[in-house]
Parts: sequence; structure tokens; C-alpha cells
Amino acid sequence: MAQYFFAGFVFEEIAGFLSRHSILPALVVSALWFYAGHQDLMKDKAAGFLWEGMGVLLLVAFCIRAILAMEWASLVVAVIAICAEMWLMQRVWAKNYR
Repeated sequence: MAQYFFAGFVFEEIAGFLSRHSILPALVVSALWFYAGHQDLMKDKAAGFLWEGMGVLLLVAFCIRAILAMEWASLVVAVIAICAEMWLMQRVWAKNYR
């Protein structure tokens, strides 16, 4: 019975942490979308840019939410991540599609 209480406590703590620091799940999901697109691009599928674009759009939506919630530190982290993803997209585009 004690292990179930401990597991529930840990789950609640993790859920609480992620709800207080919502930038972490947003970064992870965006990175997964971006990585999926990158894998498609490495297989010479131009549709990979759409997947990468979904990762960027997800962070843009998070930025709008961060502005409305006045989470300025999360906004800065998200903008940095957007810049990094856009830079990587431009680099692949310049290398493969010019």
C-alpha cells in the first residue's frame, strides 16, 4: 500500500512541476516534431519542412500563451528555441535545396 501512495505522490509532484513550468513540455513536444521533420529531410523528403514547421508553430502558440500569462522567462526561452529551430531549418534548406 505504501508504494501506491509513493507513486501517487511522485506523479502529483511531477504533474505540479510541469504545470508550473509549462515551457518544458512545450520544448519537448516541439523538439519531437522538429526531429521527426529532420529525419524526413535526411531521407530526402521535402515534407520534412512541414513537420519542422509544426514544431516552430507549436512554440509560437506557446509564446502567445506566455505573453497572455505574463510568463516572461518562459517567453525568452521559447523565442530562443524558435530562433534555433529556424536557423537549423535555414541551414538544411541552404544545403539541400538551393
